[in-house]
Amino acid sequence: AFYDPRYALTSPASSTKEFTEFVMTFYDRVLREFTMQTTEELLSRDPALYKEYQGLSSKKKKDQVYRFIRRFNAAHPVYFQKFS
Repeated sequence: AFYDPRYALTSPASSTKEFTEFVMTFYDRVLREFTMQTTEELLSRDPALYKEYQGLSSKKKKDQVYRFIRRFNAAHPVYFQKFS
């Protein structure tokens, strides 16, 4: 089991809230709207992880997208320069 940040976003039927997710790529310093297509573009930078992701059905891709993003982030950490 893994955490899906969208799971707890239920609201009463009488009100509606707009919710937009974004993904940031540090390679090109671009903030993009989170979609399945942008996620696939991000994962394609890691051939082994991308191949595993492509082997899933569409439903499983949607269900496990956050897990694959976390795995990508763990395999490709971002380091920041410390200024003194």
